[in-house]
Amino acid sequence: MTSFREAVYSSLFGLVSSSDLFVTATRRIKEYADVDQATQPAILQLELGEKWAEPGTPPQAVTLRARLYIYCESNDPTQPVSTQINAALDAVADALAPDDVDERQTLNGLVYNTAITGEVTIAEGLSGQSEAIVPIEIMLG
Repeated sequence: MTSFREAVYSSLFGLVSSSDLFVTATRRIKEYADVDQATQPAILQLELGEKWAEPGTPPQAVTLRARLYIYCESNDPTQPVSTQINAALDAVADALAPDDVDERQTLNGLVYNTAITGEVTIAEGLSGQSEAIVPIEIMLG
């Protein structure tokens, strides 16, 4: 039987990796140097931990944290390196757009809300390799 947390993380991964843009999608973290250019754009999901509210605070609020890594590589010197990473970030943002009238992404009713939170970092390399790191918070109901 699948645990609740596994169902949540699996649902998140299915949602954010659903774009045809991604050639590789995995929940196993790899350095971008270990992801061949032919298999990029790539999206990788990593679980970071949980944040629990103070005991006695009703209801007990729990937030799961994840991080998405997006790798893109382009060797076309006539094109900006950021073109692919911007399209990949748009795909993730679109996938996480709220799915209900309350403006929350509930992962098909599993959680209270799922959203990009905090700073998205982007690193563009001189070699044509780029990476974005996207912080995700999942608030349980």
